[in-house]
Amino acid sequence: MDNPRIEIKATVEEFAERAMTDHFESGAEVSYAATALRLGAPERFAGRHLAIFHDQEVPADGPWRQVGRLLRFKILESLLTSEDVLFVGAVHDLVVE
Repeated sequence: MDNPRIEIKATVEEFAERAMTDHFESGAEVSYAATALRLGAPERFAGRHLAIFHDQEVPADGPWRQVGRLLRFKILESLLTSEDVLFVGAVHDLVVE
């Protein structure tokens, strides 16, 4: 089955430092930052929201933190589900505009 990557254009709407936390039986916990995006292209996805979770520290001056920043990247189209929540590893060929 063909599962092509599509190019997404999106605007950063928000960045949250500890947006999600995993708690383990050992007592350890891991937190993840998240970037909230509003999709602009392709047209069939325009206006939808996408949350990108980060499993590594995001640099203070990184584009994922910059509200209003336009980003372009590729993802597998099949990953855009009704939940629209992904980890940053699903993003390929990030371009900051």
